[in-house]
Amino acid sequence: MSELIAILKGNLIGSGTTGFVIMTIIKSGIIMSAACLAGVLMYKMPAAGRSVVFRLALAAILLIPIFSLITPSIYIAIAAPAASPQPVTSSSQGNHEVANQAVQPRPPFLSWESGVIGIWLLGVFIIIGRAIFGYALTRKIIKKARPVESTILNELKEKISSEIGIKKQVRLVGSSSATIPFAFGTVRPVIVLPEGLQEWPEGALRMVLVHELAHIRRRDLLWLHISTLALALYWFNPLVWAVRKKMIMESDKTCDDFVLCAGAEESIYAERLVMLARIVKRGPLVINHGTGMARQSQLEERIMSILGRQKRVTGMRKLSHVILIAAAALLIVPMAAMQLRAVEPDIISAQPEPPQSEPAEIPAIDESAPVEPVSAVTELAQTVPSETEPEKLPAFDEFIPVDSTPVMIKMAQPIYPDSAKETGVEGGVYVNVLVDSKGQIRDARISKSSGSAMLDKAALNAARQCEWKPAIKDGKPIAVWVSYKIIFQMAEKSESPSKK
Repeated sequence: MSELIAILKGNLIGSGTTGFVIMTIIKSGIIMSAACLAGVLMYKMPAAGRSVVFRLALAAILLIPIFSLITPSIYIAIAAPAASPQPVTSSSQGNHEVANQAVQPRPPFLSWESGVIGIWLLGVFIIIGRAIFGYALTRKIIKKARPVESTILNELKEKISSEIGIKKQVRLVGSSSATIPFAFGTVRPVIVLPEGLQEWPEGALRMVLVHELAHIRRRDLLWLHISTLALALYWFNPLVWAVRKKMIMESDKTCDDFVLCAGAEESIYAERLVMLARIVKRGPLVINHGTGMARQSQLEERIMSILGRQKRVTGMRKLSHVILIAAAALLIVPMAAMQLRAVEPDIISAQPEPPQSEPAEIPAIDESAPVEPVSAVTELAQTVPSETEPEKLPAFDEFIPVDSTPVMIKMAQPIYPDSAKETGVEGGVYVNVLVDSKGQIRDARISKSSGSAMLDKAALNAARQCEWKPAIKDGKPIAVWVSYKIIFQMAEKSESPSKK
Protein backbone atom coordinates (compact mmCIF):
# COMPACT_ATOMS: atom_id res chain seq x y z
CA MET A 1 0.00 0.00 0.00
CA SER A 2 2.82 2.41 0.84
CA GLU A 3 4.40 1.78 -2.57
CA LEU A 4 1.10 2.54 -4.31
CA ILE A 5 0.74 5.78 -2.34
CA ALA A 6 4.29 6.75 -3.28
CA ILE A 7 3.57 6.09 -6.97
CA LEU A 8 0.38 8.15 -6.89
CA LYS A 9 2.12 10.95 -5.02
CA GLY A 10 4.96 11.02 -7.50
CA ASN A 11 2.62 11.15 -10.50
CA LEU A 12 0.31 13.76 -8.99
CA ILE A 13 3.07 16.37 -8.98
CA GLY A 14 3.05 18.46 -12.12
CA SER A 15 0.82 18.18 -15.13
CA GLY A 16 2.19 15.12 -16.88
CA THR A 17 -0.13 12.65 -18.54
CA THR A 18 -0.42 10.34 -15.54
CA GLY A 19 -0.78 13.22 -13.09
CA PHE A 20 -3.41 14.84 -15.31
CA VAL A 21 -5.47 11.64 -15.38
CA ILE A 22 -5.24 11.11 -11.62
CA MET A 23 -6.20 14.72 -10.90
CA THR A 24 -9.17 14.42 -13.29
CA ILE A 25 -10.38 11.31 -11.47
CA ILE A 26 -10.10 13.07 -8.10
CA LYS A 27 -11.93 16.16 -9.36
CA SER A 28 -14.74 14.08 -10.91
CA GLY A 29 -15.13 12.20 -7.62
CA ILE A 30 -15.52 15.50 -5.76
CA ILE A 31 -18.18 16.66 -8.23
CA MET A 32 -20.12 13.40 -7.98
CA SER A 33 -19.96 13.53 -4.17
CA ALA A 34 -21.28 17.11 -4.23
CA ALA A 35 -24.14 16.06 -6.55
CA CYS A 36 -25.13 13.19 -4.24
CA LEU A 37 -25.07 15.53 -1.24
CA ALA A 38 -27.17 18.10 -3.11
CA GLY A 39 -29.69 15.39 -4.00
CA VAL A 40 -30.07 14.49 -0.32
CA LEU A 41 -30.44 18.12 0.77
CA MET A 42 -33.05 18.76 -1.96
CA TYR A 43 -35.23 15.72 -1.17
CA LYS A 44 -38.23 17.95 -0.33
CA MET A 45 -37.91 19.98 -3.52
CA PRO A 46 -39.63 19.07 -6.82
CA ALA A 47 -38.02 16.36 -8.94
CA ALA A 48 -37.34 18.86 -11.74
CA GLY A 49 -34.77 20.68 -9.58
CA ARG A 50 -32.91 17.51 -8.58
CA SER A 51 -32.90 16.39 -12.21
CA VAL A 52 -31.13 19.59 -13.27
CA VAL A 53 -28.49 19.16 -10.54
CA PHE A 54 -27.67 15.61 -11.64
CA ARG A 55 -27.55 16.69 -15.29
CA LEU A 56 -25.08 19.47 -14.53
CA ALA A 57 -22.91 17.11 -12.49
CA LEU A 58 -22.62 14.57 -15.31
CA ALA A 59 -21.88 17.32 -17.83
CA ALA A 60 -19.27 18.79 -15.47
CA ILE A 61 -17.16 15.63 -15.29
CA LEU A 62 -17.04 15.62 -19.09
CA LEU A 63 -15.92 19.27 -19.17
CA ILE A 64 -13.35 19.03 -16.37
CA PRO A 65 -10.56 17.56 -18.58
CA ILE A 66 -11.18 20.22 -21.24
CA PHE A 67 -11.17 23.11 -18.77
CA SER A 68 -8.02 21.73 -17.13
CA LEU A 69 -6.20 22.08 -20.46
CA ILE A 70 -7.42 25.55 -21.46
CA THR A 71 -7.59 27.40 -18.13
CA PRO A 72 -4.50 28.91 -16.41
CA SER A 73 -3.19 26.56 -13.73
CA ILE A 74 -3.50 27.28 -10.02
CA TYR A 75 -0.70 25.39 -8.26
CA ILE A 76 -1.06 23.85 -4.81
CA ALA A 77 2.13 22.97 -2.95
CA ILE A 78 2.72 19.32 -2.05
CA ALA A 79 5.79 17.57 -0.71
CA ALA A 80 7.65 15.93 -3.58
CA PRO A 81 8.81 12.31 -3.30
CA ALA A 82 12.48 11.94 -2.51
CA ALA A 83 14.59 11.66 -5.63
CA SER A 84 17.70 10.08 -4.11
CA PRO A 85 18.81 6.85 -2.50
CA GLN A 86 19.49 6.33 1.20
CA PRO A 87 22.19 8.52 2.84
CA VAL A 88 25.79 7.31 3.16
CA THR A 89 28.02 7.99 6.16
CA SER A 90 31.47 9.46 5.57
CA SER A 91 34.46 9.02 7.90
CA SER A 92 36.29 11.85 9.68
CA GLN A 93 39.53 11.13 7.76
CA GLY A 94 37.83 12.16 4.52
CA ASN A 95 37.43 8.67 3.01
CA HIS A 96 33.94 8.11 1.71
CA GLU A 97 31.78 5.48 0.15
CA VAL A 98 29.61 5.81 -2.95
CA ALA A 99 26.15 4.33 -3.00
CA ASN A 100 25.04 2.81 -6.26
CA GLN A 101 21.45 2.01 -6.87
CA ALA A 102 20.84 0.25 -10.17
CA VAL A 103 17.61 1.36 -11.77
CA GLN A 104 16.42 -0.88 -14.56
CA PRO A 105 13.74 0.66 -16.75
CA ARG A 106 10.60 -1.41 -16.93
CA PRO A 107 9.34 -2.53 -20.31
CA PRO A 108 6.35 -0.36 -21.27
CA PHE A 109 4.07 -3.35 -21.69
CA LEU A 110 4.75 -4.44 -18.11
CA SER A 111 4.31 -1.04 -16.45
CA TRP A 112 1.42 -0.48 -14.06
CA GLU A 113 0.27 2.46 -16.18
CA SER A 114 -0.19 0.20 -19.21
CA GLY A 115 -2.17 -2.31 -17.17
CA VAL A 116 -4.49 0.35 -15.75
CA ILE A 117 -5.06 1.90 -19.18
CA GLY A 118 -5.84 -1.52 -20.64
CA ILE A 119 -8.45 -2.27 -17.96
CA TRP A 120 -9.99 1.19 -18.38
CA LEU A 121 -10.22 0.82 -22.16
CA LEU A 122 -11.84 -2.58 -21.74
CA GLY A 123 -14.58 -1.04 -19.60
CA VAL A 124 -15.04 1.83 -22.08
CA PHE A 125 -15.39 -0.59 -25.00
CA ILE A 126 -17.93 -2.71 -23.13
CA ILE A 127 -20.18 0.23 -22.27
CA ILE A 128 -19.85 1.94 -25.66
CA GLY A 129 -20.33 -1.38 -27.46
CA ARG A 130 -23.45 -2.16 -25.44
CA ALA A 131 -24.78 1.33 -26.18
CA ILE A 132 -24.15 0.98 -29.91
CA PHE A 133 -25.81 -2.45 -29.97
CA GLY A 134 -28.84 -1.12 -28.09
CA TYR A 135 -29.09 1.86 -30.43
CA ALA A 136 -28.98 -0.40 -33.48
CA LEU A 137 -31.61 -2.71 -31.99
CA THR A 138 -33.91 0.23 -31.24
CA ARG A 139 -33.48 1.62 -34.73
CA LYS A 140 -34.37 -1.79 -36.15
CA ILE A 141 -37.59 -1.90 -34.10
CA ILE A 142 -38.58 1.60 -35.26
CA LYS A 143 -37.75 0.80 -38.87
CA LYS A 144 -40.13 -2.17 -38.84
CA ALA A 145 -42.83 -0.29 -36.92
CA ARG A 146 -45.99 0.92 -38.64
CA PRO A 147 -47.41 4.42 -38.32
CA VAL A 148 -50.43 4.63 -36.03
CA GLU A 149 -53.45 5.29 -38.24
CA SER A 150 -55.87 6.06 -35.43
CA THR A 151 -57.21 9.57 -35.94
CA ILE A 152 -58.05 9.88 -32.26
CA LEU A 153 -54.50 9.06 -31.17
CA ASN A 154 -52.88 11.39 -33.69
CA GLU A 155 -55.18 14.27 -32.82
CA LEU A 156 -54.56 13.63 -29.13
CA LYS A 157 -50.81 13.65 -29.75
CA GLU A 158 -50.97 16.96 -31.60
CA LYS A 159 -53.14 18.53 -28.90
CA ILE A 160 -50.81 17.49 -26.07
CA SER A 161 -47.73 18.62 -28.03
CA SER A 162 -49.25 22.05 -28.40
CA GLU A 163 -50.21 22.21 -24.71
CA ILE A 164 -46.73 21.44 -23.37
CA GLY A 165 -44.85 23.48 -26.00
CA ILE A 166 -43.36 20.96 -28.43
CA LYS A 167 -42.72 22.53 -31.82
CA LYS A 168 -41.09 19.54 -33.49
CA GLN A 169 -43.10 17.01 -35.45
CA VAL A 170 -43.35 13.81 -33.40
CA ARG A 171 -44.15 10.54 -35.15
CA LEU A 172 -46.42 7.97 -33.53
CA VAL A 173 -45.80 4.34 -34.49
CA GLY A 174 -46.89 0.91 -33.29
CA SER A 175 -44.71 -2.18 -33.08
CA SER A 176 -45.25 -5.80 -32.13
CA SER A 177 -41.57 -6.00 -31.07
CA ALA A 178 -41.91 -3.20 -28.50
CA THR A 179 -42.73 -4.43 -25.01
CA ILE A 180 -43.23 -1.01 -23.43
CA PRO A 181 -44.12 2.48 -24.71
CA PHE A 182 -41.04 4.67 -25.14
CA ALA A 183 -39.80 7.79 -26.87
CA PHE A 184 -36.72 7.77 -29.05
CA GLY A 185 -34.67 10.29 -31.04
CA THR A 186 -33.48 13.84 -30.43
CA VAL A 187 -33.65 15.46 -33.87
CA ARG A 188 -36.62 13.51 -35.25
CA PRO A 189 -38.41 12.14 -32.18
CA VAL A 190 -40.76 9.20 -32.34
CA ILE A 191 -43.04 7.53 -29.80
CA VAL A 192 -43.32 3.74 -30.06
CA LEU A 193 -46.46 2.05 -28.69
CA PRO A 194 -46.94 -1.71 -28.28
CA GLU A 195 -49.76 -2.93 -30.48
CA GLY A 196 -51.95 -4.07 -27.59
CA LEU A 197 -51.64 -0.71 -25.86
CA GLN A 198 -53.52 1.04 -28.64
CA GLU A 199 -56.74 -0.58 -27.44
CA TRP A 200 -56.62 1.19 -24.07
CA PRO A 201 -59.25 3.80 -23.20
CA GLU A 202 -58.58 7.34 -24.36
CA GLY A 203 -57.91 8.57 -20.80
CA ALA A 204 -55.19 5.95 -20.25
CA LEU A 205 -53.63 6.65 -23.65
CA ARG A 206 -53.57 10.35 -22.81
CA MET A 207 -51.48 9.56 -19.71
CA VAL A 208 -49.02 7.56 -21.80
CA LEU A 209 -48.70 10.26 -24.47
CA VAL A 210 -48.27 13.08 -21.94
CA HIS A 211 -45.51 11.15 -20.17
CA GLU A 212 -43.54 10.36 -23.34
CA LEU A 213 -44.07 13.79 -24.89
CA ALA A 214 -42.81 15.32 -21.64
CA HIS A 215 -39.56 13.37 -22.09
CA ILE A 216 -39.22 14.88 -25.58
CA ARG A 217 -40.07 18.36 -24.25
CA ARG A 218 -37.37 18.10 -21.55
CA ARG A 219 -34.72 16.70 -23.95
CA ASP A 220 -34.28 13.68 -21.70
CA LEU A 221 -33.15 11.61 -24.69
CA LEU A 222 -30.16 13.93 -25.27
CA TRP A 223 -29.19 13.85 -21.61
CA LEU A 224 -29.47 10.09 -21.64
CA HIS A 225 -26.74 10.00 -24.31
CA ILE A 226 -24.59 12.50 -22.39
CA SER A 227 -24.88 10.42 -19.23
CA THR A 228 -23.93 7.28 -21.17
CA LEU A 229 -20.74 8.98 -22.39
CA ALA A 230 -19.90 10.07 -18.84
CA LEU A 231 -20.52 6.54 -17.61
CA ALA A 232 -18.24 5.10 -20.29
CA LEU A 233 -15.34 7.38 -19.32
CA TYR A 234 -15.80 7.04 -15.54
CA TRP A 235 -17.25 3.52 -15.31
CA PHE A 236 -14.88 2.66 -12.43
CA ASN A 237 -16.49 5.31 -10.18
CA PRO A 238 -19.63 3.95 -8.45
CA LEU A 239 -20.83 7.51 -7.78
CA VAL A 240 -21.22 8.09 -11.52
CA TRP A 241 -23.48 5.03 -11.78
CA ALA A 242 -25.52 6.28 -8.81
CA VAL A 243 -25.88 9.85 -10.15
CA ARG A 244 -26.89 8.61 -13.61
CA LYS A 245 -29.52 6.31 -12.08
CA LYS A 246 -30.86 9.17 -9.96
CA MET A 247 -30.98 11.47 -13.00
CA ILE A 248 -33.14 8.94 -14.91
CA MET A 249 -35.36 8.47 -11.86
CA GLU A 250 -35.90 12.22 -11.34
CA SER A 251 -36.61 12.65 -15.06
CA ASP A 252 -39.37 10.03 -14.87
CA LYS A 253 -40.76 11.68 -11.72
CA THR A 254 -40.84 15.05 -13.49
CA CYS A 255 -42.71 13.52 -16.43
CA ASP A 256 -45.14 11.97 -13.93
CA ASP A 257 -45.72 15.52 -12.63
CA PHE A 258 -46.56 16.55 -16.22
CA VAL A 259 -49.27 13.87 -16.28
CA LEU A 260 -50.71 14.86 -12.91
CA CYS A 261 -50.61 18.59 -13.78
CA ALA A 262 -52.52 17.72 -16.98
CA GLY A 263 -55.48 16.60 -14.86
CA ALA A 264 -54.88 12.89 -14.16
CA GLU A 265 -55.83 11.59 -10.70
CA GLU A 266 -52.94 10.26 -8.60
CA SER A 267 -54.57 6.92 -7.73
CA ILE A 268 -55.72 6.18 -11.30
CA TYR A 269 -52.33 7.06 -12.78
CA ALA A 270 -50.51 4.90 -10.21
CA GLU A 271 -52.86 2.04 -10.98
CA ARG A 272 -52.16 2.34 -14.72
CA LEU A 273 -48.41 2.26 -14.10
CA VAL A 274 -48.72 -0.92 -12.03
CA MET A 275 -50.94 -2.50 -14.66
CA LEU A 276 -48.48 -1.58 -17.40
CA ALA A 277 -45.59 -3.07 -15.43
CA ARG A 278 -47.49 -6.35 -15.01
CA ILE A 279 -48.45 -6.90 -18.64
CA VAL A 280 -45.19 -5.94 -20.33
CA LYS A 281 -41.56 -6.92 -19.91
CA ARG A 282 -38.81 -4.35 -19.87
CA GLY A 283 -36.48 -4.37 -22.89
CA PRO A 284 -33.14 -3.54 -21.24
CA LEU A 285 -31.14 -2.50 -24.30
CA VAL A 286 -33.98 -0.52 -25.84
CA ILE A 287 -34.73 1.35 -22.64
CA ASN A 288 -31.12 2.47 -22.44
CA HIS A 289 -31.73 4.56 -25.57
CA GLY A 290 -35.39 5.36 -25.09
CA THR A 291 -37.55 6.63 -22.25
CA GLY A 292 -39.62 3.74 -20.97
CA MET A 293 -42.74 4.66 -19.04
CA ALA A 294 -42.91 1.74 -16.58
CA ARG A 295 -39.42 0.70 -15.52
CA GLN A 296 -39.95 -1.99 -12.93
CA SER A 297 -36.73 -1.13 -11.04
CA GLN A 298 -38.05 2.40 -10.38
CA LEU A 299 -41.76 1.69 -10.03
CA GLU A 300 -42.01 1.62 -6.23
CA GLU A 301 -40.27 4.95 -5.72
CA ARG A 302 -42.33 6.57 -8.46
CA ILE A 303 -45.60 5.30 -6.99
CA MET A 304 -44.63 6.76 -3.60
CA SER A 305 -43.89 10.08 -5.30
CA ILE A 306 -47.18 10.06 -7.24
CA LEU A 307 -49.27 9.33 -4.16
CA GLY A 308 -47.38 11.88 -2.08
CA ARG A 309 -48.69 15.36 -1.48
CA GLN A 310 -45.65 17.35 -2.55
CA LYS A 311 -45.89 20.31 -4.88
CA ARG A 312 -46.09 19.41 -8.58
CA VAL A 313 -43.70 21.35 -10.81
CA THR A 314 -43.10 20.53 -14.47
CA GLY A 315 -39.99 22.66 -14.83
CA MET A 316 -37.76 25.34 -13.38
CA ARG A 317 -37.79 29.05 -14.07
CA LYS A 318 -35.12 30.48 -16.33
CA LEU A 319 -33.66 32.44 -13.42
CA SER A 320 -33.27 29.23 -11.41
CA HIS A 321 -31.50 27.61 -14.35
CA VAL A 322 -29.12 30.56 -14.63
CA ILE A 323 -28.34 30.47 -10.90
CA LEU A 324 -27.61 26.72 -10.96
CA ILE A 325 -25.40 26.98 -14.06
CA ALA A 326 -23.49 29.93 -12.56
CA ALA A 327 -22.97 28.04 -9.31
CA ALA A 328 -21.72 25.01 -11.24
CA ALA A 329 -19.31 27.19 -13.24
CA LEU A 330 -17.94 28.78 -10.05
CA LEU A 331 -17.20 25.28 -8.77
CA ILE A 332 -15.91 23.67 -11.96
CA VAL A 333 -13.59 26.34 -13.40
CA PRO A 334 -11.39 26.87 -10.31
CA MET A 335 -11.33 23.14 -9.65
CA ALA A 336 -10.26 22.44 -13.24
CA ALA A 337 -7.39 24.94 -12.90
CA MET A 338 -5.99 23.38 -9.73
CA GLN A 339 -2.73 21.47 -10.15
CA LEU A 340 -0.25 20.11 -7.61
CA ARG A 341 3.33 21.39 -7.54
CA ALA A 342 6.30 19.91 -5.73
CA VAL A 343 8.13 21.58 -2.86
CA GLU A 344 11.70 20.84 -1.85
CA PRO A 345 12.19 17.65 0.16
CA ASP A 346 14.71 17.25 2.97
CA ILE A 347 17.45 14.77 2.13
CA ILE A 348 20.08 13.99 4.77
CA SER A 349 23.10 12.90 2.84
CA ALA A 350 26.21 13.67 4.92
CA GLN A 351 27.04 12.89 8.53
CA PRO A 352 30.64 12.37 9.63
CA GLU A 353 31.77 9.85 12.19
CA PRO A 354 32.82 11.22 15.61
CA PRO A 355 36.46 12.37 15.85
CA GLN A 356 39.05 10.09 17.39
CA SER A 357 39.70 12.41 20.32
CA GLU A 358 38.06 15.44 21.81
CA PRO A 359 39.84 18.71 21.25
CA ALA A 360 40.73 20.54 24.42
CA GLU A 361 39.43 23.77 23.00
CA ILE A 362 37.31 24.69 19.95
CA PRO A 363 38.97 27.65 18.23
CA ALA A 364 36.98 30.29 16.45
CA ILE A 365 36.77 30.24 12.67
CA ASP A 366 39.58 32.24 11.12
CA GLU A 367 37.85 34.57 8.73
CA SER A 368 41.20 35.41 7.05
CA ALA A 369 41.95 31.78 6.22
CA PRO A 370 42.35 31.07 2.48
CA VAL A 371 38.88 29.62 1.96
CA GLU A 372 37.41 30.16 -1.44
CA PRO A 373 34.09 32.01 -1.01
CA VAL A 374 30.96 30.48 -2.50
CA SER A 375 27.96 32.57 -3.46
CA ALA A 376 24.64 31.39 -1.96
CA VAL A 377 22.75 31.88 -5.18
CA THR A 378 24.95 32.46 -8.20
CA GLU A 379 27.77 29.87 -8.15
CA LEU A 380 27.62 27.67 -11.22
CA ALA A 381 28.83 24.14 -11.67
CA GLN A 382 31.05 23.12 -14.55
CA THR A 383 28.92 22.29 -17.55
CA VAL A 384 29.23 18.70 -18.68
CA PRO A 385 30.39 18.72 -22.30
CA SER A 386 27.92 17.26 -24.75
CA GLU A 387 29.03 15.29 -27.77
CA THR A 388 25.67 15.52 -29.48
CA GLU A 389 23.59 18.43 -30.65
CA PRO A 390 22.96 20.72 -27.64
CA GLU A 391 19.48 20.33 -26.20
CA LYS A 392 17.26 23.11 -24.99
CA LEU A 393 17.88 23.58 -21.28
CA PRO A 394 15.35 25.17 -18.93
CA ALA A 395 16.09 28.41 -17.11
CA PHE A 396 17.11 28.28 -13.47
CA ASP A 397 14.29 27.00 -11.26
CA GLU A 398 11.90 26.87 -14.24
CA PHE A 399 9.00 24.53 -13.44
CA ILE A 400 8.42 21.88 -16.10
CA PRO A 401 5.58 19.35 -15.67
CA VAL A 402 6.81 15.76 -16.04
CA ASP A 403 5.42 12.24 -15.82
CA SER A 404 8.25 11.09 -13.54
CA THR A 405 10.87 13.11 -11.69
CA PRO A 406 14.65 12.48 -11.89
CA VAL A 407 16.00 9.65 -9.69
CA MET A 408 19.53 9.66 -8.28
CA ILE A 409 21.25 6.39 -9.21
CA LYS A 410 24.77 7.25 -8.02
CA MET A 411 25.33 9.53 -5.06
CA ALA A 412 28.69 11.12 -4.30
CA GLN A 413 29.20 11.32 -0.56
CA PRO A 414 29.76 14.94 0.52
CA ILE A 415 33.14 15.37 2.29
CA TYR A 416 32.88 17.13 5.61
CA PRO A 417 35.61 19.87 5.59
CA ASP A 418 38.25 19.26 8.26
CA SER A 419 38.22 22.86 9.41
CA ALA A 420 34.45 22.71 9.81
CA LYS A 421 34.69 19.51 11.86
CA GLU A 422 37.36 20.98 14.09
CA THR A 423 35.31 24.06 14.80
CA GLY A 424 31.99 22.17 15.07
CA VAL A 425 30.34 23.99 12.14
CA GLU A 426 27.06 22.35 11.07
CA GLY A 427 24.30 23.28 8.68
CA GLY A 428 22.03 22.36 5.77
CA VAL A 429 22.54 23.32 2.13
CA TYR A 430 19.75 23.40 -0.47
CA VAL A 431 21.22 22.47 -3.86
CA ASN A 432 19.53 22.87 -7.25
CA VAL A 433 20.99 20.74 -10.05
CA LEU A 434 20.12 20.73 -13.73
CA VAL A 435 19.79 17.11 -14.92
CA ASP A 436 19.82 16.79 -18.71
CA SER A 437 18.15 14.14 -20.85
CA LYS A 438 21.16 11.82 -20.41
CA GLY A 439 21.13 12.06 -16.63
CA GLN A 440 24.23 14.25 -16.52
CA ILE A 441 24.65 17.34 -14.35
CA ARG A 442 24.70 20.43 -16.58
CA ASP A 443 24.52 23.02 -13.82
CA ALA A 444 24.49 23.20 -10.01
CA ARG A 445 23.58 26.11 -7.77
CA ILE A 446 23.04 26.89 -4.11
CA SER A 447 19.42 27.90 -3.61
CA LYS A 448 19.74 28.33 0.17
CA SER A 449 23.11 28.65 1.91
CA SER A 450 24.06 26.93 5.14
CA GLY A 451 25.79 30.11 6.27
CA SER A 452 29.20 28.53 5.86
CA ALA A 453 31.20 28.91 2.66
CA MET A 454 33.06 25.67 3.43
CA LEU A 455 29.90 23.58 3.68
CA ASP A 456 28.37 25.25 0.61
CA LYS A 457 31.42 24.41 -1.50
CA ALA A 458 31.52 20.79 -0.25
CA ALA A 459 27.84 20.37 -1.11
CA LEU A 460 28.34 21.75 -4.63
CA ASN A 461 31.34 19.51 -5.25
CA ALA A 462 29.33 16.44 -4.22
CA ALA A 463 26.29 17.48 -6.29
CA ARG A 464 28.40 17.75 -9.47
CA GLN A 465 29.58 14.15 -9.10
CA CYS A 466 26.16 12.51 -8.73
CA GLU A 467 24.51 10.56 -11.53
CA TRP A 468 20.80 10.62 -12.24
CA LYS A 469 18.11 8.86 -14.18
CA PRO A 470 16.52 11.72 -16.21
CA ALA A 471 12.97 12.96 -15.90
CA ILE A 472 10.39 11.51 -18.31
CA LYS A 473 7.69 13.47 -20.12
CA ASP A 474 5.43 11.87 -22.74
CA GLY A 475 7.74 8.86 -22.84
CA LYS A 476 10.91 10.89 -23.57
CA PRO A 477 13.75 12.01 -21.26
CA ILE A 478 14.01 15.76 -20.77
CA ALA A 479 16.21 18.22 -18.87
CA VAL A 480 14.78 19.61 -15.62
CA TRP A 481 15.95 21.25 -12.42
CA VAL A 482 15.72 19.17 -9.24
CA SER A 483 16.23 20.43 -5.69
CA TYR A 484 17.33 18.56 -2.58
CA LYS A 485 18.94 19.27 0.79
CA ILE A 486 22.33 18.15 2.09
CA ILE A 487 22.81 18.26 5.86
CA PHE A 488 26.24 18.45 7.50
CA GLN A 489 25.92 17.28 11.09
CA MET A 490 28.49 16.16 13.60
CA ALA A 491 28.00 12.74 15.12
CA GLU A 492 27.15 12.63 18.82
CA LYS A 493 30.26 12.39 21.01
CA SER A 494 30.44 9.61 23.54
CA GLU A 495 31.21 10.79 27.05
CA SER A 496 33.87 8.95 29.08
CA PRO A 497 33.54 8.70 32.82
CA SER A 498 35.49 11.37 34.61
CA LYS A 499 38.09 10.53 37.22
CA LYS A 500 38.45 12.37 40.47
